[in-house]
Amino acid sequence: MEPLRHRLFLLAVTTLSFDVLSGQSIITGEHGTNDHFVDPDPDMHIYSGQFSGDGIWAVDMDGDTITDITFYCFFDGGNNANSQSTTVGCATHAAIARGDQPCGQNTAFAFADGQTIDGSLSWTSGYAGLSYRDWYQGQTLAEYNCFQSAGYLGVRLESGQDLLYGWVRLIATTSPSITVFEFACSTAASGIGAVTAITDRFYYDHARDELSITMVAPPSDPWSVDLYDASGRHVL
Repeated sequence: MEPLRHRLFLLAVTTLSFDVLSGQSIITGEHGTNDHFVDPDPDMHIYSGQFSGDGIWAVDMDGDTITDITFYCFFDGGNNANSQSTTVGCATHAAIARGDQPCGQNTAFAFADGQTIDGSLSWTSGYAGLSYRDWYQGQTLAEYNCFQSAGYLGVRLESGQDLLYGWVRLIATTSPSITVFEFACSTAASGIGAVTAITDRFYYDHARDELSITMVAPPSDPWSVDLYDASGRHVL
């Protein structure tokens, strides 16, 4: 090996591999340059009634022309008895951040402004309720509304080996109706393609003909050592 004639620093890097990555996150109410952001003008209003049929709206969260989630408004029954509900359904690659289970229903969690949506949350696939009312002859038998004031729906998408996160700001009623004000989602361009753990230790030394490197790492974890001189040139 050619003697090293430069002032050197050493950076040790340990690379970990995971089957499913979840390093992505998004903050409700915020969106960056690499996020897909949509602000419908006017706001998207979905509703259903006794004679109007079901209200349905499919949403492409990340701008790849594929439907990720779908909003539904259902009115079932007549003047004397009916059930009215709003729900959100997921494509097979999507999930909704889960809330409580009032009335035995699987519901969505309503986030406030400025909260983090990431992999640490509880997620549900299939359908999640937003609001519900069971009505009979002037009496409400069962009712809940997670989004009676404007809140954020949390969305997770599978994208290759990455997980992307998004939010939808909306309000729901037991009429039933849903109004979507805006939504945003991370895109694959800003996703994390690998998870790496990088030590914060830099070792400086004057040039010598020999350099000894000692690194402790679990035998099962892949790792590598790279050596650079002060100008940033890769020398080992």
